[in-house]
Amino acid sequence: QKDKEELEAQLNSKDEEVSKLKEENEKVIDKLSKQEENLNSQIDSLTQERDSLTNQVQEKKNELSAKEEAFSKVQKQVVQLQKDKEELEAQLNSKDEEVSKLKEENEKVIDKLSKQEENLNSQIDSLTQERDSLTNQVQEKKNELSAKEEAFSKVQKQVVQLQKDKEEL
Repeated sequence: QKDKEELEAQLNSKDEEVSKLKEENEKVIDKLSKQEENLNSQIDSLTQERDSLTNQVQEKKNELSAKEEAFSKVQKQVVQLQKDKEELEAQLNSKDEEVSKLKEENEKVIDKLSKQEENLNSQIDSLTQERDSLTNQVQEKKNELSAKEEAFSKVQKQVVQLQKDKEEL
């Protein structure tokens, strides 16, 4: 019986130890589960970030490829523009002589027109003076006419008065 009690006591003691170990294990398991969730969340976040970066890298590669293509086209255009520039410079050089000749001709025409302008200005000045003189003469004649009309009016009044005086006599 003693052995049985001892065994039961030992069994109870072991049960308590097992309970404590279960509790501790549950706590550790909870803690580890939370750490696992945390790590899984971090893994998901890092996976999303990696996928995003992978997409960005692919986009940049595509952009780079497009830019390289565009750069190649631009290089071809630059080469063509250089050829066109050289051709235009050659044309420009050949036109320089024509321009010089045209400038000389234009200078002659300008000189001729300047002389004509001077002559016309001189004629305008002369005609302006003549017009001013005629305007003055017209004004003088108007003044004379006005004075004569006034004198005539006085004479008419005198004639009328004389006729009245004559009739009265």
